[in-house]
Amino acid sequence: MLKVSEFLNKKKFNIYVLYLITIALFVSILHSIITPYFYTEAYLKGKGRDLIELQYDLYQDNLTDDELVDIAKKTLVMGDTRASVYKGNVPKSLLSIEKESVTRNFHQYHYQVTLTEIIHTENGPDERVEDYEFSIEWDKWRFLINEIRPVK
Repeated sequence: MLKVSEFLNKKKFNIYVLYLITIALFVSILHSIITPYFYTEAYLKGKGRDLIELQYDLYQDNLTDDELVDIAKKTLVMGDTRASVYKGNVPKSLLSIEKESVTRNFHQYHYQVTLTEIIHTENGPDERVEDYEFSIEWDKWRFLINEIRPVK
């Protein structure tokens, strides 16, 4: 911080430039604190749909460890450490996403959906309809899934 003030003292900037820098810093900090309020509900739903579809790619049983970690990093908060949870799980695939709703909450939003998923078991495919709430938060300059809760 000392070097910044020394730099500003050495250089004489126009007051408008300093105001512009201050406003840009303020908007940047504000954006990181209340990110979901900067986006429309349609955008948040679309982003949530994309993340859910990517998350279901983690259930594929033919993924290598590197592919699993790569998809988890694009989808989940702390994806590299959470990727191992999906290894060896029962394979699932996503059939449809319905009844979407978004609730904003500071740096994250809650995306409540009804998912029709197909679980591939030894007895053949089993279709299930489940309600889930995904907590999607702003992390590393993008939206990532932080938590998945079944809604009862």
